[in-house]
Amino acid sequence: MKKAQLEMIGLMIIVIILVLGGLFYLKFSLTTEEKKEDTSVQAYNLMNAVLNVYICGNTSLRSAIVSCDLGESICDNECDFNGDYSFFSNQLDDIVSKVIYLNYSFYVNKGEIEVFKVEGCKYGQASQSYPISERNEYYEVFFKLCKI
Repeated sequence: MKKAQLEMIGLMIIVIILVLGGLFYLKFSLTTEEKKEDTSVQAYNLMNAVLNVYICGNTSLRSAIVSCDLGESICDNECDFNGDYSFFSNQLDDIVSKVIYLNYSFYVNKGEIEVFKVEGCKYGQASQSYPISERNEYYEVFFKLCKI
């Protein structure tokens, strides 16, 4: 082979290596960060929407949580936070299953006391805390989305 042909083959190999390196860089730099942020924002937005859903009459889920904690009945149902098939667990399952097909966990705290939780998964992307302040009561709500 002539010297010019060897130089052309060398340049082609360098160009191929640069193109492959650029493709790998684009693939890994664009996808990993966006998914984490999107899931966290999605969890927060879903939690906000769920809390504002009217479950009966003019009672939102947010108001129902406060009323139930104060010992009042909700929607002509006995108010209970306990168990997998409690009134709130059923309401949450109905609402969330229509919107998203991921597992979720939902927590309501009053100060340091855990008032209510539905723990469908342990590990996932959690939302920021969402404050509920009604009738001189203060609660924090957390929502976590998990992969199936």
